Amino acid sequence: MREAHSETVGARLIVVDDHAFMRAGIRAILSAQPGFKVVGEATDSEEAVACCRELRPDLVLMDVSMPKMDGITATRSIKAEFSETSVLVLTAHDDYNLLLDAVRAGAVGYVLKNSNPTHVIDAGRAVLDGETPLPRGSPCGCSGAWPRKPTRVGCADYPAASRILAEAAHAQGGGHEVL
Repeated sequence: MREAHSETVGARLIVVDDHAFMRAGIRAILSAQPGFKVVGEATDSEEAVACCRELRPDLVLMDVSMPKMDGITATRSIKAEFSETSVLVLTAHDDYNLLLDAVRAGAVGYVLKNSNPTHVIDAGRAVLDGETPLPRGSPCGCSGAWPRKPTRVGCADYPAASRILAEAAHAQGGGHEVL
């Protein structure tokens, strides 16, 4: 866990979504939690990249479907410029290929918008603690949060999650081994 998101300081977050109602709701929920500090919002992916340049967040909550540039492309841009900033995709799309695209672009988690707010909070904490939260009960075969840092990841009960993490680690230059 990095110092920047200790309980006293709070992890610096940016919320990126083209819907004002979603941004306001996410901000309200996360701002009420210890350890989180929402420092900015963006209405599209171009604003998200600019916001990262200005605010240097620890975590970006990124929508996927937005005008101008999609969230996957924005994630790739953010990770290329700010390797220490984590991106957690928060989307309505329960789509295995989109999840793979997100982790290949550098996202370290993927949460569905129909999740309970507690799950979104837990996913944010998991990302900051070095885990990779994936959709619970998803048709892609993923579930829960998986560690990003170990050299061996996997679980016989969740082969799709193991495959996703191995592919993501390989794409990000890691050496995860699928068990």
